[in-house]
Amino acid sequence: MLHQYLTEVHYVNSKGEDAGVVFSEQMSKEHNMDLLVNRLMRKYLYPEGHPYSFEAGGIASEIIKDSGNISELTEYRRKYFHLNNM
Repeated sequence: MLHQYLTEVHYVNSKGEDAGVVFSEQMSKEHNMDLLVNRLMRKYLYPEGHPYSFEAGGIASEIIKDSGNISELTEYRRKYFHLNNM
């Protein structure tokens, strides 16, 4: 699981650059003016904590910050990803 997490979410490649499928997708969204305006509108229209105030895919800077915490991810998955929660 660790290898899949590191390659799919975020890792630093051999050139020292941030990479990973999820990280790259979020970076492309963060450089799209329409999506930036939409995120800012949701930030100001909806109170903090409202479902529409969140960025569903995450924010690239937060993905980098959290990418090293595999134990939290594993615990979260163990706790919430089971048939009783569907």
